[in-house]
Amino acid sequence: MSLCCQQDDRRDQVRRMKGLNGLDYVEVLDDQKTIHAYFLGKLPPELEKNKPGIEQYLRLEGGQRITDIQIEDVDPVVNPDPERDDFLVIKLDKYGDFSFYTLRLVGVANVDPRYDQVDFSFKVNCPSDLDCAPACTCEPTVFSEPEINYLAKDYQSFRQLILDRLSILIPEWKERHVPDIGIMLVEVLAYTGDYLSYYQDAVATEAYIDTARQRISVRRHARLVDYLLHEGCNARAWVCIEVDADIELDVSDISFITSTEDAVVQARNILKWEDLANVQADSYEVFEPLVADRFVRIKLLEAHNQINFYTFGEDLCCLETGSTSATLLDCWIVTQEQKPYEAPTQAKELSDSENAKEPDAYEIVKEGQKNSKDQSAYKTAPKPNYKKERALKLKPGDVLIFEEVIGPITGLPADADPMRRHAVRITSVTPGEDKLR
Repeated sequence: MSLCCQQDDRRDQVRRMKGLNGLDYVEVLDDQKTIHAYFLGKLPPELEKNKPGIEQYLRLEGGQRITDIQIEDVDPVVNPDPERDDFLVIKLDKYGDFSFYTLRLVGVANVDPRYDQVDFSFKVNCPSDLDCAPACTCEPTVFSEPEINYLAKDYQSFRQLILDRLSILIPEWKERHVPDIGIMLVEVLAYTGDYLSYYQDAVATEAYIDTARQRISVRRHARLVDYLLHEGCNARAWVCIEVDADIELDVSDISFITSTEDAVVQARNILKWEDLANVQADSYEVFEPLVADRFVRIKLLEAHNQINFYTFGEDLCCLETGSTSATLLDCWIVTQEQKPYEAPTQAKELSDSENAKEPDAYEIVKEGQKNSKDQSAYKTAPKPNYKKERALKLKPGDVLIFEEVIGPITGLPADADPMRRHAVRITSVTPGEDKLR
């Protein structure tokens, strides 16, 4: 989960909580084969002593050109000062390239899921003439757009336009001789632009949707307004259903219709086919659920109506562009397991030995029949067991719709952009539990 947060309080909480640990940062030494992995406080019990097989708790991943870097030796360094953090001295068989690598803890208990890994680069100490990376910000970067002359339509105007642009991007390059490779590429691009301009003029009829005669032209016009004209496929759309309780529906028994002109019908969310008997059939469209197996019942859960992000107690967070994972907020549902009812048994005197065998049973005697032989006795069922389970039942293959519900600037629901919706399909689900919350 790639969160860009302006305020990070979780690191101090993990450090203060006894029994919880995690990776803080990694230092790369000058030989680039030795790294120091610092922890949030003292080392976990699995890593605080130098013993054979300690390397199995660490794993190094990543790399583009140089991969499969093996950990040869791990030496724990315990600082006697309780206020100072401990670290591990890790020896590697080779150093990595300029890409980022990930040091991950494997099989270590009581590690915070937010700090079970840390990213670093082997070339962090190498000299560079590049500027520092920009600070973490949730605002998108606005790039300056080049000024383009849209009146360029022939070879000479395209050639001059490309040369003017190269003079801005590469001011040191001032070659203008025809045999130069740069001039040759410019003229090839100018010729291609001139050919495309001629082709555009030749098919001017296809440039407008009212006069277009070819299907491919209509498809391209529709794509400009974010509509895909599919070849021979019925219309489809994502439908979000909210329920008041968990239910299961048969696919063959449900359908979806568009809004109708009948005000009585529009006021209801759930209809029967009898309710549409007096409504004109051409006033609405009918859609059927698109599922892989029509014999499998659809399960609708109340907990799936709205799912919030979990930010580990941090504030002012946003999901970065290009993120492929996120942490969602779940909750526990406690249910009581009921055992079947036991019929009343014939009354009898329970001895002390029998009472000892039945610690959860007792005898109920009707008033006035305490000394009678046909009094009724009942055995109560054992104390009920309580079972808890997660409210969310997400699994790979499910589809989540990310939606903007409040304005990013004002924080008001009325300022939310309804166009900011995106459907994503889940590929994996990893359940977890935050011990700090």
